[in-house]
Amino acid sequence: MTFRSDTRGQAIQVGAVLLFAALITAYATYQAVVVPQQNRQVEFDHSQQVQGDLLDLRNAIVSPRSGGDSVSVRLGTQYPSRALLLNPSPPSGSLRTVDTGNASRNLTVRNATASGEVRDFWNGTSHRYPTGAFVYQPEYNEYRGVETYYENTVLYNQGPGATVPLSGQRLVDDEDLTLVTFNGSLSRGRSASVGVDVRPVSFSETTVAVGNDTSNVTVSFPTRLPRDQWRTLLDGEFVDQGGHVTRIRNRSLGSDVDLLSVDLESGVEYDLRMLKVGFGTNLRAAETGYIVPVAGNESTVPEGGTQRVVFEVRDRYNNPVDGVEVNASVSLPGASVSPTRQETDGEGRLSVTYNATDVDISGVAQRTETLNVSFDAPQSALDTPGFDRRAPENATVELAVRNADDSGLGGGGGGVGGDLTYDGGAVAYDGQDFGTVPGGVNASFTNEFGQDVTVTDIRVVPQNPSIDGLDDTVGTNTPPAPGRNELFVRSDVQDGYVDINGGYDLPTTIDVDDDGFLNNGNPVVSAGSSLTVYLYEFYDGATNVNMDGETVEITLSYRLENGLTGEKTYTVTPTASGGGGNTAPSVTIDSVTETSTGPRTADVQVDFTGSDPDGNLDSYTVELYDSSSKTDQLDSASSTSYTGGSQTVTVSDTDSANQPDAGSSPYYVVVTVTDTQGASDTAEQST
Repeated sequence: MTFRSDTRGQAIQVGAVLLFAALITAYATYQAVVVPQQNRQVEFDHSQQVQGDLLDLRNAIVSPRSGGDSVSVRLGTQYPSRALLLNPSPPSGSLRTVDTGNASRNLTVRNATASGEVRDFWNGTSHRYPTGAFVYQPEYNEYRGVETYYENTVLYNQGPGATVPLSGQRLVDDEDLTLVTFNGSLSRGRSASVGVDVRPVSFSETTVAVGNDTSNVTVSFPTRLPRDQWRTLLDGEFVDQGGHVTRIRNRSLGSDVDLLSVDLESGVEYDLRMLKVGFGTNLRAAETGYIVPVAGNESTVPEGGTQRVVFEVRDRYNNPVDGVEVNASVSLPGASVSPTRQETDGEGRLSVTYNATDVDISGVAQRTETLNVSFDAPQSALDTPGFDRRAPENATVELAVRNADDSGLGGGGGGVGGDLTYDGGAVAYDGQDFGTVPGGVNASFTNEFGQDVTVTDIRVVPQNPSIDGLDDTVGTNTPPAPGRNELFVRSDVQDGYVDINGGYDLPTTIDVDDDGFLNNGNPVVSAGSSLTVYLYEFYDGATNVNMDGETVEITLSYRLENGLTGEKTYTVTPTASGGGGNTAPSVTIDSVTETSTGPRTADVQVDFTGSDPDGNLDSYTVELYDSSSKTDQLDSASSTSYTGGSQTVTVSDTDSANQPDAGSSPYYVVVTVTDTQGASDTAEQST
């Protein structure tokens, strides 16, 4: 029997069709709406990650390591796997260099002059250095990314109508100029990470002092950043803000690139450091620039004696160049220099030994020797009248050769007898002046020449190879004193000291009147008197070393009053007592009295008494601070001829706008007395 009007089976089929249609609609909606939203979040997260990678890459360029660096950059990313849904192709990105092959894109330094042989190169003429940039371009499917550029030490995002710096600038920092040029050719595009090798083409910590007394030193460079952005980046560096930038100017180079010029104040000495860094291919070595003497020049040599002179060949970035062949020649008949031809070493240096001739002319006390070197002129041209000593590739030093009637450091024959002798009893100094921190060595030497002796250089070589650093870390470097500086030399005519940021790697040679950022010239000791060398603090890695029993070689280079020079190495092994049972001195503050001397000045009179059981008291220092925290020192006074007893010293606050009357603001006084072995005692008191 057939029931033509029965539709129960059709209802089931219709329901299945409707359910399938709902599933298809939900799938399509998820594919069209949810998947793009999730992928957009993946792309946004990647954009944040790649910004961090590019900032790491920028930092590796601006502060390169001597051996180079490798930075991983996530150019693209991957979407999460989906079982039934579809993803578009993975988002990728590209990283490429820009303008590094464009000869018109240069960083230029104008009007910069220097002194000495360096002036042959830095003579006020313009020096141009090819440079470029890199750009990262994302290729996202959903998120609208922006291009990221690096140029002239700055990393920034550039989008439609907006430019946002991601880093600061490193070009100008008060009187420090750091100019980093960028080189190479690279183009990478992919959806995964790539390793970018950053190579320092020309690198060192060398700085050159440049300036101009009459004209602005100007640094110009190509940039895509607007001038207003550079004005913001240079905030704090303009003259009206306490800096040295007088103005910035720009002119168009086309293709959205400007040439920005930064004018720097005249009459200021700037420390210029230059680097050439790149990645990819087509890296060009820096061109050789000039040669300078760095040691042994302007010396006096006894006839028949020798003098070592060291030169350094530098590239156009002021950095040392190895493997450069240099010729050398001398002028006086009978004299010689060896070797006459050699290549610079890994530090860009070469050493020649001058062998002096006899000065056999009656009545002539000395003759002048001319030593010529060049990395460009042939050997035959060095001793001709046409040798151009002012050319950057040439250098000339003059040596004084003394007659036999006034030569010889060992006495006899009318020469100068005497010696600079080690007194023994070196002390393992523990920094009593500023807290008992170990790491110091004191050693004394007596001038047995019949004339003043000036110490020019001090070389420090610990016998223990694990002792690798000398770094004063007491937190203050003024007033100079034993334990406050890496090197302090106490003497009767003139003290000497050197304090340097970051300390020294050991072994090292310290040029007493030149190294560091704080010094006062060479120490001088009179005939028959002693000088004491204080070295502080020795380190093994990051740990202070107790120098009790640690042997150190100390080499003193010196110059006699008559112009003769010498060098002698001493081996010292300090002990905690100095081998003589030294006892530390003591000091007490008897009174501190504040007096008003004017509407904006205040004097503080300090009465104290010092004593030493060994009778070796040597000096005192009185320091005036604005509070017991001792963070702001107002004044100090010191003496190197204090032998003990009652002493009255006045120190002043000469800029006290809040000190119209005595007693209205408290002061804090610190008094330190030190003996000849470096032991000390300190007393402190507030007003």
